[in-house]
Amino acid sequence: MYALTLVQHLQVDAESMSQQLLERTHNSSKCSELPRRVPLEDHKRYALDVYRDLIDWFVTETDSLIEARYVKLGRLRAQQRVPFSHLFWAVCITRDLLSDYIQQECLIDDRWSFGVV
Repeated sequence: MYALTLVQHLQVDAESMSQQLLERTHNSSKCSELPRRVPLEDHKRYALDVYRDLIDWFVTETDSLIEARYVKLGRLRAQQRVPFSHLFWAVCITRDLLSDYIQQECLIDDRWSFGVV
């Protein structure tokens, strides 16, 4: 039930969240190589795709398709010579943004936990 509610909210807000993700990664010194090495249009597309993929994952629960997509993305970023640490921090920013979103939308209770450190 909580996943369905989250999916409904993300369907409405995915574009604004992807814009926030783009801004946060571009403003983070820990991800500074992303805007230098990844074309802006690609970065915009992947920022939106991350939330669409999350929606798809909640609906279909198909780990293998999502895994294959992000392994391919990791390889692409390696070819673009984006340091792994910068990619790692972009993933952390994505996780934190999602956690903040869930809390702001009051979609969280004691049963939810993202293990945010």
